[in-house]
This record gives sequence, C-alpha cells and structure tokens, in this order.
Amino acid sequence: MIGRMILSIVAVFLMCACQSGLLMRDNAAFLSIDVDVPNKALLLTYEFESPVRAVRFSYRPERTRRPGWSVLDSEMDLNGHVLSRTDSRPFERVTVKAGIDEDSTDHVESAVRALGDAGLVIFNAYFWLEGIAVTDITANIARGQVVVHEGFVSDVGAEKVVLERVEPLHVYFGDRTALTYVGDSMLVSSPDPENNWLMAIRTNMEPAMRWIDAFFGSTSRSRPIVFVFFSEDDETDHGEISGTATSGGEVVLNFNGASGMWHGNVHEGSAQGTLFHELVHHAHFKWLGDQGTASAPQLWQAEGLAGYLEITFAHSAGGYAGEQTFLSEMEHLASGCLNILEEGNFGIARASAQAGTTIYDECGVLAYWLIDGQPGTANRAERLRTLFAQMKEMPGTFSVGKLRRTMVTAAGNEAWAPLQMLIQGPRGRQWQRREQVTTVNRQRPSVD
Repeated sequence: MIGRMILSIVAVFLMCACQSGLLMRDNAAFLSIDVDVPNKALLLTYEFESPVRAVRFSYRPERTRRPGWSVLDSEMDLNGHVLSRTDSRPFERVTVKAGIDEDSTDHVESAVRALGDAGLVIFNAYFWLEGIAVTDITANIARGQVVVHEGFVSDVGAEKVVLERVEPLHVYFGDRTALTYVGDSMLVSSPDPENNWLMAIRTNMEPAMRWIDAFFGSTSRSRPIVFVFFSEDDETDHGEISGTATSGGEVVLNFNGASGMWHGNVHEGSAQGTLFHELVHHAHFKWLGDQGTASAPQLWQAEGLAGYLEITFAHSAGGYAGEQTFLSEMEHLASGCLNILEEGNFGIARASAQAGTTIYDECGVLAYWLIDGQPGTANRAERLRTLFAQMKEMPGTFSVGKLRRTMVTAAGNEAWAPLQMLIQGPRGRQWQRREQVTTVNRQRPSVD
C-alpha cells in the first residue's frame, strides 16, 4: 500500500513537471556566449529546439540570486535558479547576463571571476540545464582574445570559438597576456609583474611538480592549469589563502587581502604550502584515476596525504620549512588531533559532522605519519610510496579497507593498530595507549 502511494505521488510529480516544461524529453539547447571583458560580464543566450515553459539551471540556487545574474528580456523572470516568462507562456530563446559585482564571487567557484582587466573566468557548470542537454556552445570574443579550457588555447585571430562539453572546469576568456607557461604547466592569472605572491607561485610550480612526480612514480607528467585569483579587501590587514583542485586537472588558488599587500613582502611558506597541497590533490586524482575521485567516507585520506606530503616537502626537499622542525610540527598536529577526538568522544571515521574540516588536516597528517613510519622508521618515504603502488593495483576505490589490507600485508597487524585507534576514537580498546602515537616515529623522513 505504501509503495503504491509513493509511486502515485511520483507519477503525479512527473506529469506536472513535464507539463510545466521543467522535464523535457528529446529537447536540447544551443548556447551562444558573448564576452564583454571591459564591463566584466558574459551574456549567455540559450536557444531551444522545442519551446519550454520553464528551465532550471544546474548550479546551486543561491548563486543565481546574486545581483550579478539577470535576464535582459523584460518579459522573462529569473527566480532563484528557474527561468520562465512572466505570463507563463512557452519560449524558445532567452539571454542571461552573468556579471561581476561585490557579491558575485566566493572562495570556491563563482559566477564570473575577473583577472584584473585581462579577462574573465567562469566555472562551466553554470552553463548546464536540468533535463535539457546543452549540445553546442559557441563563444563570441573580440579579435585578439583567446579562450582557454582543459589545456586548449584558441587562436588569437578567432572571433568564434566552439567549446566542447566536458566535466566541470573553468573557462578563461580574454587577453593572452594572462597565460604563462611554467615548465609543462599553464598559469592563468592577472599579468601583474609587481605581484610578489604571484612570483612565488611561478617560482615554486615546477620544482613542486618534479618532487610530486618522483614520489608517485609518475611518467605521464600530467600537468594542471593553475588559476590564481587576487581579491582586494582593504579591511583585511593580513592575506587569506585558499585553494582547491578539480578532477578535471585544475588547481584554483584564491588570495584575499588588502590591495597593497600583494606588492609587499611575501611569506613564501604560505604561498608554497597552499600551491603544493593542491598539486598533490591533482596528482592524486591523476595517479589513482577513478579511485582518486571516488567519494571515500573519510576525507582524511585525501586531505591527510596532501598535508603530510606538504610538510615532508617543506622539510626534506628544499622547500620553505619555516621555524618548526619536521618532528615538532608532526607532534604538534598529533597532539591537536588527539585532543579533538578525546574532547568530542569520536574517531576520525565519525568526525566530519562534529568537528568540521580541521580534523582532516590534523588527524589526516597524523594518520599518514603513522602509515609512513609505524612500526619502524620512515626512510625516504619508501614505505608510503610502496603502499600506494600496491593499492593502485588492487580493485575497488581508494578506501580505508584497501589501506588496511595493504598495510597488514606489508607490515602485519601491529602496523594497523595505531590507525585503528584513530578511526575508532576514545571508545576503541587501543585508546588507553594513545601516548604512544606521538613517539612512534622519531626520525625525520626524507624524499629526493
């Protein structure tokens, strides 16, 4: 009875959705993008094969409520992430303006981001519609500008560029001066020769990728596109740096701070650490393929690896190590992790809802320190490197279970015991020996 009621409700919903035009079968949209770099705006014009009464954009609704998004036709309405006519009649064509204003950017993705006066970047997930395939995308650009996405750079003389639909990634429209080749990688940023933070990123990109290649044993030399954004905030007297890596092979770095700080002294450790952390994520995706992009239940596996290698690189391969020694930095993070787990009475497998992302940085780094050094000593990170090579050959996703099987096979159950303690937390039987965790590895690992 309950199942039949549910099916009836679903059927009514689908019928109403189809009648309203929200779910259209055998329909498609053609997208034409007009690029207006001087006014920091993109005009997105959709033409539909069949008339629709309403369409939904696939990006998050809160993004479209920002003042930077609007429709040019007075008879059209953009309510949240739904486009429709004010009189509810069908339509075949609509133009949406996606522009820059004080509320149109954030620290993850954004509607449109400006790279100074050189060009604009948009996260292409904003193009897609729910239930309607966007089959053709054409960008109309000024002569002398280029379009860049997934390593593709259009001809400078082209005025129309066809974009292929690929997995979500960033697309750049604008002057070629924003593109810089650093080794085999491409840097997309505002062309500011006096920006010392930008120079630090350029200086560290290729040495970091060489070190990461050596660690993962990579021969493909897959290189990311690195997007660097600088957001001026004169109310912030110190710089804030954040980054993300996408499965499409990109690294996005966001620098936020007072307008004059980018031209002053640079704290190389902060710039290098953020860059290296995201480059490790990129290499992890490429090295493990689908295994690296799988949504593992414990984010500490991905974040911990990036954090651990970031510290190892800084202390053993000529990186900017700062004042702390490798051992003191590890023990500081280990102590912080154990305190968080004990205060919250949970293990890292159940930490996300209670402790936020901090737990992944601290406990993740501690976990990889144990993986690399327990029960003996870390020697040039060969143990961690070997374990990863073995996991890559095993079927299935990059999971805790696979990590456990690999470690037990390589070093026995005693190697897994400290990690089991972290995963279970204070309720685990091993927790009474928690003081041993910070004294397992007393030697500094090094990697060429």
